[in-house]
Amino acid sequence: MAGPSVNAPAESDLLANPLTNAAAGLTDGLEADRRAFLAEWGPMWRDLAWNAPEPGTRLSWMKVVQLVAAARDVSRRGVPGGYAEFGVWRGGALCFVGAAWGEGADRQRAMLGFDSFRGLPEGVASKDGDVVRPKMFDDTSVERTRATLSRHGLAERVELVPGWFEDTVGRIDAERLALLHIDCDLYEGTRLVLERGWPRVEAGGIVIVDDYRCPDTPGVTIAVEEFFARRSERVEMGVGRGASCWVRKG
Repeated sequence: MAGPSVNAPAESDLLANPLTNAAAGLTDGLEADRRAFLAEWGPMWRDLAWNAPEPGTRLSWMKVVQLVAAARDVSRRGVPGGYAEFGVWRGGALCFVGAAWGEGADRQRAMLGFDSFRGLPEGVASKDGDVVRPKMFDDTSVERTRATLSRHGLAERVELVPGWFEDTVGRIDAERLALLHIDCDLYEGTRLVLERGWPRVEAGGIVIVDDYRCPDTPGVTIAVEEFFARRSERVEMGVGRGASCWVRKG
């Protein structure tokens, strides 16, 4: 089976300048982009970044920019539906999407956060490599995540769905999604959420998969490439030096 069509960031129409230089890995442009990001998001980032006293996300600032850009993009295009995130950890990414959807009709969009809140499951497959292991990222809880959401005024807007994905993914079967963010780290979780979540994404909506083409999480790459090899949509590489991809549904 042929692999999916994969585009480099510079070919993307999602993230326009000033992120072009960051996507190309140019140091001067990267620093300018970082300053622009902090000018808009500095207080929230300092509260939620991985090195904060009580961190809320493990995403890099460039991945946050990508996520916020996607949220704004579907809003600007009038794509109906809400946001579902699989792999919440402590809720920081939910906070950024909630802030991007902070006005008007966007505030009425459903926001769902799925996580075991107990770390990765047992039974990591051989295709997931030898870096990820059971119970990684177990330094979270529903209560801790709700506290993060509360600090940013989102406790009432976000529904947290605790449990293993195979038991909870059915929650989205009745949803319409404009944005789906998958941060599962493993082959099986990524495959499952793509299979169940893709039909719920509206035309023009966006799916972001974290850790795509990351050497530490080969199972994610396998799941993405198997899934989109059967479809016409292009897989777009994420911005910056981190590993991720996004796909706009046709």
